[in-house]
Amino acid sequence: MLVRRILSGVLGIGFFYIMVSWGSLPFFLFTALLTLLGLNEYYEMLGEQYFSSKPLFLFLGLFFLAFCYFEIINKYAGIAVFILFVTIFISHIYKNSFKNIVFTAGINLLGIIYISGGFMFMSFLRDFSTDPFQATQALWLVLLGTWAVDTGAYFSGLFWGEKKLSPNISPNKTIEGAIGGLIMCLLVVILYSIIFNLFSIYIIILALFLGPAAVLGDLFESALKRDLQVKDSGDIIPGHGGILDRFDSLLFSMPLSYYFLFIIL
Repeated sequence: MLVRRILSGVLGIGFFYIMVSWGSLPFFLFTALLTLLGLNEYYEMLGEQYFSSKPLFLFLGLFFLAFCYFEIINKYAGIAVFILFVTIFISHIYKNSFKNIVFTAGINLLGIIYISGGFMFMSFLRDFSTDPFQATQALWLVLLGTWAVDTGAYFSGLFWGEKKLSPNISPNKTIEGAIGGLIMCLLVVILYSIIFNLFSIYIIILALFLGPAAVLGDLFESALKRDLQVKDSGDIIPGHGGILDRFDSLLFSMPLSYYFLFIIL
């Protein structure tokens, strides 16, 4: 299991490097694919009883992602949300009249905002470029920092984990593992920033926020799976599970990091 996890992780990083380096639009299309797969996992975990139709749900998720990527959202953010809300509302009336409309509409919007809204920051970070950052550097900073949290938490928990972090949500996660992940994140972010001449007090502050955000992202997805009584969101990545299992931490750490860099720099 560990060998498969490490091997798929190394191959995944290599493939990610190719996609990031390819260009803004190709990377956006790759991000759209990840979003589509994540939305599909969310749909499958919940079941079709909560959705008007799978194609409609996937389309709305991609629509929101594309709307954000092409920067229309900077001026017309409310339009995208309004279109999503009205479409979901009308589709539920058409299928179920007013049956469970609050619950089911909420589930639809949660999936789109959580998954599409989270993945859109991957493209934003890839294209983030302002002194001292060049394009792709902000994304790699967040990716490596977040992956460091996961790796540090896994091995720290494996060797020293005793006290449970949140047993009701994820019995295998420990406080020692979380501390190890946060320390690893801080070290990796600082090392990366020194190598690429990005180091400043703001980078240290970012690392101190990035780590906890990644832990919360992991716990949030674990809570979803716990509530839905599933072990993994999918099985597309050997040794890691599904797309949401692999990117859950990033769906929290990327938005926080982007806005931190955007405001500070």
